[in-house]
Amino acid sequence: PLTIIAKEGKLIQESNLSEQKAFLRLFHGNIHRTENDVYTKIDFNQYDINLYDPVTMTQKQKTPLSYNINDIKRAFASPETSKKLLLKLKIEYHRRTALSILCIIFTLLGVGLGTTTNKRAAKSSGFVLSIGLVVGYWIVYATMENLGKSGVLPIEFAVWLPNTLFLLFALSSLKKASV
Repeated sequence: PLTIIAKEGKLIQESNLSEQKAFLRLFHGNIHRTENDVYTKIDFNQYDINLYDPVTMTQKQKTPLSYNINDIKRAFASPETSKKLLLKLKIEYHRRTALSILCIIFTLLGVGLGTTTNKRAAKSSGFVLSIGLVVGYWIVYATMENLGKSGVLPIEFAVWLPNTLFLLFALSSLKKASV
């Protein structure tokens, strides 16, 4: 993160026939920057920040991770979508849905396991068990997703298999807790 603090500032505009320019000139301040746990402070008497002309700026191309659900559905329907992009979007679509439902699965799992823990070691063992379950889920999920990306398994099966396995485990722990 970068933070710039100044006692005074002035907005300066320049324009000619071909373009407009503007910059913010700051006086008597400092720049605070933290990167990789290293803190740097720089003092300045004058510092200029360029403000770009919105007319000349171009919009960045969206990445599949930044698509919303409607964008993903439009890309599925478009015949121009490449197979590589279609694979990424299919993974992203199922990942978003599967991870949303995972919250409910982990809740069921927590209820089932929380009612059957040993009372003496409940605090420490519950924490260790929950961390172990999350790490275990991500190992299974990452493995299955990679198998789906490489084409060994269908995407839908690969992304949803970890949820299915953990749902079965959650239901069995709930059944065990009710007995």
